Amino acid sequence: MSAVLFDVPGPRARRRYLLLTVLFAALLLAIVWWAVRKLSAEGVLSAQVFNDTFQNTNVAFLLEGFVATLKAAALAIAGAIVFGAVFAIGRLSEHRFVRWPCAAVIEFFRAVPLLLLIIAIWFGFKDTIGTLASLVAALILYNGSVLAEVFRAGINAVPKGQSEAAYALGMRKSQVMPIVLMPQAVRFMLPAIVSQCVIVLK
Repeated sequence: MSAVLFDVPGPRARRRYLLLTVLFAALLLAIVWWAVRKLSAEGVLSAQVFNDTFQNTNVAFLLEGFVATLKAAALAIAGAIVFGAVFAIGRLSEHRFVRWPCAAVIEFFRAVPLLLLIIAIWFGFKDTIGTLASLVAALILYNGSVLAEVFRAGINAVPKGQSEAAYALGMRKSQVMPIVLMPQAVRFMLPAIVSQCVIVLK
């Protein structure tokens, strides 16, 4: 099968590949050695530098930032999933007075750069709701809008015959979405949801 996709290298080609691999590895090691030597000469790799970095005060400061990051990410992910689910269902509504406002909100917050949104909400509401809540609100609005499109695409990816069969069995639309469509749509949405959650954490 591999011979169909590409030509199998012969003895000369294999020797050439081996030589190039060895040369590249030697070049990489030389670059690493040069970088370590330069950093050592400047004192960057001295023990005193690492001792100063990992002092108790610095470690406590870094841990505080790490905990705050996890806290903001957890709140933002939970809020974004709820926000995205609500607005995705709203955008899939048959009623235009529901569908159009939901689409406008989603498209607006997807188009605004996240950093600009964080700064705007922070300057506008930091004295009212605090710094953490301002950050979480901005993350929810942006990532929730992205997840709303993920949810909508996942639901639309489910074959229409599934919902038609549910209606034929006498199920109401309020039952079809949570019982029939959403469980099947999860397998389409899960990779994108996980990827977006990682983006929120970063």
